[in-house]
Amino acid sequence: MLSGMAGLGRTAVDQNQLVRHFLKSHPEVSEALIKEYLLEHPASAAKLMRSLNRAASVRSTRASQGGAESAHGKGGADDKSNSVTSSTLKQRQVNGEQDENAAAQHAPAFEDDGEDVEDSTSPASLDNLRGLAQEVVRKKHRYNGSSPFLSYNPDSLNTLASQNWQITKNRQNLDAALSQHRTYLQEVAALDENELFMELIRDVANELDMEILCFKVMTNVVTLVGADRGSLFLSRKESGLKLLVSKLFDVTAESTAAEIMKSKEMEIIVPFGRGIAGSVAETKQSINIRDAYSDARFNQDIDKLTGYKTTSLLALPILNRDGEVVGVAEIMNKKGGTHFNARDEIVFARYLTFCGIGIQNAQLFEMSVQEHIRNQILLKLARGIFEEQQSVERVVHKILVESKALFKCEHICVFIVELPTEDEDSRPEAERAPRTLPASPAKIALSSGFHIEVNKEEDVRNMTKDELEKGLLATIAREVIYENKLKNIVTPEDEPRFAEDGFASEMSVRNLMCIPVHDAKNEIIGACLMLNKQLRNFTELDLDRVQSFAVFCGLGIYNAAAYERKVKLMAKQTVALEVLSYHATAPEEEVQQIMARTIPEATEVHLNEWNFDDLPLSDMETILCTLRIFVDTGISESFKIPFDVLVRWALSVKKNYRPVLYHNWRHAFNVVQTMYCIITAGGLRRYFSDLDILALMTACISHDLDHRGTNNAFQTKSNTALAQLYGTSVLEKHHFNHCVMILQSPGNNIFGSLSPEEYRQAIKMVEHNIISTDLALYFKKRDSFKQLVSYPDTDWSAGPAKELLSGMLMTACDLGAICKPWEVQQLVADLVAQEFFEQGDMEQQKFGAPTAPMFDRNKYPELPKMQVGFIDFICLPLYKTLVEKFPGMEPLLSGSLANREKWQLLSEGKLDEKLVSDSLAHKLRDFEKKEDGVQ
Repeated sequence: MLSGMAGLGRTAVDQNQLVRHFLKSHPEVSEALIKEYLLEHPASAAKLMRSLNRAASVRSTRASQGGAESAHGKGGADDKSNSVTSSTLKQRQVNGEQDENAAAQHAPAFEDDGEDVEDSTSPASLDNLRGLAQEVVRKKHRYNGSSPFLSYNPDSLNTLASQNWQITKNRQNLDAALSQHRTYLQEVAALDENELFMELIRDVANELDMEILCFKVMTNVVTLVGADRGSLFLSRKESGLKLLVSKLFDVTAESTAAEIMKSKEMEIIVPFGRGIAGSVAETKQSINIRDAYSDARFNQDIDKLTGYKTTSLLALPILNRDGEVVGVAEIMNKKGGTHFNARDEIVFARYLTFCGIGIQNAQLFEMSVQEHIRNQILLKLARGIFEEQQSVERVVHKILVESKALFKCEHICVFIVELPTEDEDSRPEAERAPRTLPASPAKIALSSGFHIEVNKEEDVRNMTKDELEKGLLATIAREVIYENKLKNIVTPEDEPRFAEDGFASEMSVRNLMCIPVHDAKNEIIGACLMLNKQLRNFTELDLDRVQSFAVFCGLGIYNAAAYERKVKLMAKQTVALEVLSYHATAPEEEVQQIMARTIPEATEVHLNEWNFDDLPLSDMETILCTLRIFVDTGISESFKIPFDVLVRWALSVKKNYRPVLYHNWRHAFNVVQTMYCIITAGGLRRYFSDLDILALMTACISHDLDHRGTNNAFQTKSNTALAQLYGTSVLEKHHFNHCVMILQSPGNNIFGSLSPEEYRQAIKMVEHNIISTDLALYFKKRDSFKQLVSYPDTDWSAGPAKELLSGMLMTACDLGAICKPWEVQQLVADLVAQEFFEQGDMEQQKFGAPTAPMFDRNKYPELPKMQVGFIDFICLPLYKTLVEKFPGMEPLLSGSLANREKWQLLSEGKLDEKLVSDSLAHKLRDFEKKEDGVQ
């Protein structure tokens, strides 16, 4: 590839050396790209080669001259020759290969014009070298505006977190950074004093990696002042105390990454005001010591530890833009055997002014990165704990595994107190026993404990019973739970019990932080315990992280515990439903008895007549009549309902009606009989499909299942379980759910032969029909229905019109007793009144407030008047609207009008006593006597 350079008059070795120099100065450029450039610009390559050769001659000459001057004793410690630039050049003499690097780095800057270069000993040649150094600076800031050694990646949380919240870097990256910086110092050494100073300021101003920044600060200072080595301390607060913590200790410009990492492990903590560094931080004044061992503030043990002899020492504070101390820099042993002079101190102070701003920026950047990573881990933790809710144990395991990256400690433990059982949780709030604080920490019962080692791949370990009952860590957790406050143990000496505890001794406990864990109700449910903070004690930052962890831990445990309780409650409910289903299902002997009997024809019992009276029939005969309705409408045949299933279902429905005075099985049977008349005798069959008829008949006979003899208003006012469960249309929704429960009971599913789509439609229609019996909904929809009836083109066989018609027919059938013959109507009205009065008695007893007249037993003589109002306000508007569109339903209207006339006459005292039943007349006379006695 380099054959095109044959005319340069150089050997292949020299050409390869030139390429190698390029690679050392420009690691970001590929070898192939450098070779390609040299091929395309042979003249520039030749000029560069000659420039490098002549530069080597200049260095050789200067080296011989410098040696002669040194032999004549020139250049004292305080002489001008000891300036920053000259001392830097003397201390950092570049060899031929490094000068070649600087020149090779600027090969593209040579013009390909065929002219030769100037003599390298001329001033112009020196300017060229300086220009090359300046180009190095420009290229550095152009390509490395931000540190290339930051490998922060928000998607690599596990890698970042495993590095203990530091910006991710491995030793190779750090070595590469240090090597490049040393090369960079050599390249810029040719700059004059002011240019060098400003360049070293820019060098740290653009660096955000705290590790590399600190190294640059110290090596740049050592270069500027001519020191042998230095140390850098950064300030921080712990428990309100201001401390200095060594960031780099006893490092030189040639220190390797391994040596720097070792200096970090030898972390030295100095309080403000103590020692040389502490005094500098406290007073914000510099300290310049010519003989360190003669100063009482110098700690000679440090030299014994490092094996280094400190003679002179210069320490200055590093201040941020607000004038606050962010650190202290120390440099030791002025090269040449002299002490640090006033000029060194001025240069040192000037440079640290800018370094303080750079360190503050790097700290802010590092904090923002750490906060971002922390938030990402907490979000991941939140997702995990809300996805995993099968058990408390699995949630805690997941929390501990996911949060290992959050802490710089060796061990994490979580303790959980005994949580409420599902029985306690299922009780109403007012009936639950209050959770009281135990008499002492020892009385606190821990149900479980979990332990994980952060720096190992081992899984979470469940603590043994002995550890929970007798272990010191569990004891400390109980004390924290009892006191409900943080416990931070700094040294083992603060807790003598550590030496006596086997588990704590096994873990070599150095320090400890324990914090209570609260649930969503702010009740204490456990404690989190962190052991052995790496390098130092737990700080306020650790407390912030532990508190965040405790919040998520508490939510996870609370949700998982609630989930466990709900699962158990659901299991209990399932068992209860199975038991209820068994007892609610008709006995098999009753099924066999009905199946052995003959179903009467509708005409035999007048089942298809509007004035049907169920009173002469027994309960078993009403079941047979119900079966006749399903047979005559054709739905049992259409949907292939097995006869034994139909019988069992009808008997089960009857069994699930409570023996209340009115809303019982007889009422349900009369409702389905009225619907049967509407469909057949009323002429509405043509508007409904077989599936519609099945849903209507099922809804009619099930519409008051498990009725308690009270209305929705009473349920809501009493805040019963039904009211809490359903909210609106309380009883109607309960009736529907009870209906579905019976259908789902073994041997009772009369919808069993329906397709999935038919089943879905049938259940939906049954629900709509049953809930339509809520009179509150009837009042809302009455005007809409009346408006539809007024339209001659309304299609009642489809869509919303059919749905609205079905609901109105359900209400018409539910009120159908008002249309029965007078003998039946007055008995039914009496039953309704007695049921209402029982509700009124309960209201008086429970609430003590006056009840509505219709529920007031003392208002019984006003029953005829109330019946007239009921017919006028509720019944007649509905029946008139229905008959207007469907004339076949006229018997309902005429029956209600006839009964209204009787109730009106009775209210006026004009009704012939022969037309009043003995029961009703007897009750009315009893109330008349009571009224006379009162008067």
